Amino acid sequence: MENLEMLNFSKEDLQTLADNKQLIDVRTKEEFDEANIPGAILHPLDEIDTFDLPKDREYYIYCRAGQRSALAANYLEQFGYTANNLNGGILAYLNNDE
Repeated sequence: MENLEMLNFSKEDLQTLADNKQLIDVRTKEEFDEANIPGAILHPLDEIDTFDLPKDREYYIYCRAGQRSALAANYLEQFGYTANNLNGGILAYLNNDE
């Protein structure tokens, strides 16, 4: 698992990842409904064991600030996925004025 900083990605970069179904939000549905990165796929951490997207792509995982996404990325890596944790999460995204 690679730890990447959310702020290193432009909103356009994140939109591209979302369009390619590579941007995964592991917060709760309630948190997701409150604010999310457009196009991100919701897959709550407490359901991560049901993750079944293709293993032939790289995933970028985010949560509120980076702790849950780190857990999810580590879990997915154990099952053959390439997963990156986006430190800073939705908070960094919402505070990024770019």
